[in-house]
Amino acid sequence: MSSYKRNPSLMLAYCFLRYFMFFIPIFTPFLLGEGLTYSQIFMIHFTFGISVLVLEIPVGYLTDRIGRKRALFIGSIIMASALFMYGSVIGFWLFVLAEFVLAIGFSFYSGTYQALLYDSLLHLKKEKLYKKWAGYALAFQRGAEIIASFLVSFIVVFGMKYTFYFSMVPLLISLPVIFLMKEPKIKKEPVGIGHWHHFGKVVKDAYNHPAIFWFSMYFAVFTGTMLTGIWLFQSLWTEYEIALVSFGLLWVALQVFSGSGSLSAHYLEKKLGLHFSLVIIIILLFLGIILSAILPSPYSLITMCLCMFLWGFSVPVSHDAVNKLVVSSRRATVLSFKSMLMRVFHTIFTLLVAVVLVSFSLSFSLILLAGIFLVISGFSLYKLHDHGVL
Repeated sequence: MSSYKRNPSLMLAYCFLRYFMFFIPIFTPFLLGEGLTYSQIFMIHFTFGISVLVLEIPVGYLTDRIGRKRALFIGSIIMASALFMYGSVIGFWLFVLAEFVLAIGFSFYSGTYQALLYDSLLHLKKEKLYKKWAGYALAFQRGAEIIASFLVSFIVVFGMKYTFYFSMVPLLISLPVIFLMKEPKIKKEPVGIGHWHHFGKVVKDAYNHPAIFWFSMYFAVFTGTMLTGIWLFQSLWTEYEIALVSFGLLWVALQVFSGSGSLSAHYLEKKLGLHFSLVIIIILLFLGIILSAILPSPYSLITMCLCMFLWGFSVPVSHDAVNKLVVSSRRATVLSFKSMLMRVFHTIFTLLVAVVLVSFSLSFSLILLAGIFLVISGFSLYKLHDHGVL
């Protein structure tokens, strides 16, 4: 049992290194500088979204067969390889290939570190501390993103490609960290049954519980909208001709406002109530995206920060609302469905934006995204009323 004691601390170190990515704040200007159009850039985002969506179940099954520790090791190597490709290749289709490889590496990470952390605490008979350690892990991830975003302003002076090479370093450092972890023993299900059976259970449970389905729809469309919208925000910065060295600082600002929203969630929901909180989130995010699309800089930067604050606010509200609806034994299944639904929306939205940008502007794409969000989230809220949940 004592051999598992170091796993939680090592997992925090791994999460910090895994999210120490320098290229993210300047990803759009990098691709524009390589001759890609905005439409092609969002096709690359679509490649990532659809790849993770398709790979999540088979890679999850493979992870349970080979072990979580080995999966993290493989994922880090694959992601480092993808970053090397990004820094070395030229042309749209080679970037698509690099993004696909990056998605494969991410699939080995997605959900794996949480499972390894929980199983380690289970062996230590401290599984009740999972929320505490998961919160620490999230804080380490956000800290890594903020520090990397700040430092990118210094790296881009030497060239944007160097952000990919520098991002490889923490991933490679994470390999000995993973090696030091102790693989928890888990009960393996019969070959070919586990994850596909779980997938069927996820869909069936959601279908049989409309309240859970519509809550999941509400928060999935919100997250899918923001995962797409944040890249449109970054694209608008290039339209504003903001200095490249400022992109990292702007990305830091977005992360700080998102974190502030999460920290304020408990207090705000207590004051506003769940019902009013859900309504306010819809109205303010819709207006925030619209204003971000039509206002000139620097005013639009303020509304972008408002959108990020709302994103941070929605996450704890989402988890709390779902947790109150389901019993503990079904909670993981419901959260899996919500995660899957979020990936579906993100994938659809990035493809839609890629198509729209062939003929229309970034601002029009944002306005269209806001309109779709308003319709789907508003209808989800109506259905929650209809089922007597609110």
